Parts: sequence; C-alpha cells; structure tokens
Amino acid sequence: AVGTAHEFILISVVSFCSVWTGEYQWWFAALTGYSVHLLMHIAQWIVYRKYVPVIITSLLTLPYCIYSFAEFSKTTVLSFSQMVLWAAIGIVLTILSLFSAFFFMDRFQRWEKGNK
Repeated sequence: AVGTAHEFILISVVSFCSVWTGEYQWWFAALTGYSVHLLMHIAQWIVYRKYVPVIITSLLTLPYCIYSFAEFSKTTVLSFSQMVLWAAIGIVLTILSLFSAFFFMDRFQRWEKGNK
C-alpha cells in the first residue's frame, strides 16, 4: 500500500502542476510511465500465471490510459518526436521513482514490525 500511495502522490502532484502551469508534456510523461508500469504488472501476471496483487487495479486503469493517449494525441501541440521524447522521460523518471517507493516500503515494514 505504501508503494501505491507513493506512486499516486507523485502522479497527482505532476498532474496538478501540469494543469496549473499548462505544461502538459509532464502529464504525458507521467501517464506514459504509469502505463508502462501497468503493462509490466500485466506481463508478470501472464508469465507467472497466478494472482499478482496489483492485477485488478492494472486491468481497471489500463482502459483509462488508452483513452487518455488517444485524446491527448488528438489535441496536443507536441510533435510525434516530442511525444516519444517525453514518453522516454516519463519511463526513466518512473523507473527512478521506484527506488524511492521501495525505500519507503522498506521503512514502513521496519516501522510496522517494531510496533507489533
């Protein structure tokens, strides 16, 4: 739950700041990173052929991601090459954010064990 909260907070902050400043390429980067993250969870589910805790959320939010990509591509002023660049930025930043997510998850588990 801590990792999910971490990712939710990051995506929420990026989304809010993107709307506030009108710099929607950052939102697109976050959406791309999140979508790739979802696809990784779906791939885990397919490969391991058993329940993965985040599979329900992944399957429920994937249609939103697809819809958002379609709508963004219709209305954006970004060129295709700019979209590819921002997608790459989003994927790299998502990967980097996973390190801090795992750090906070570990800290929470240690705190939780100490309070039992």
